[in-house]
Amino acid sequence: MKKYDTFIPSTFNQEELDKRIASAHTRYNNTILLEAADIATFLRDLKEKESAGYKIDWSYLPLLIPTQSGFAIIHARLLKPATLVKKELAAITEQVTAEYTSHLEAEKLRAVDAMTNRLIGEAEAKKAKARTQEAEETRAEARAEAMRILNIQESD
Repeated sequence: MKKYDTFIPSTFNQEELDKRIASAHTRYNNTILLEAADIATFLRDLKEKESAGYKIDWSYLPLLIPTQSGFAIIHARLLKPATLVKKELAAITEQVTAEYTSHLEAEKLRAVDAMTNRLIGEAEAKKAKARTQEAEETRAEARAEAMRILNIQESD
């Protein structure tokens, strides 16, 4: 285990940010699921969505799922309008950038705290060593003085 967990914090890296943004954009879902318990509600909701720019995603055909109660649930996947997709992707980019910047700032603070603790630890160790050395020197001087007073020769 390291005595001090000091490290050099990461600096802003545009490639890293771009990678994070691309990853977030990959996870973005440009569709919504339209669901209704009856055909009238489904058609009404579909008309509202289509007037807002949504389009049926024909790669996922609408489904009519029967239930045990005798009713059916209708599902259709709709593609979001391009303007909404663009707006949501811009918001994701902004959020990822803020998170990355926040991460870098937090890492800087952790690095400063770790270095502060290291410097304090080193200063305390240096002081302790100086105190020990001073105590040893004082003891050696006192021993030499005691031997002089008692007129005792030090033997090899």
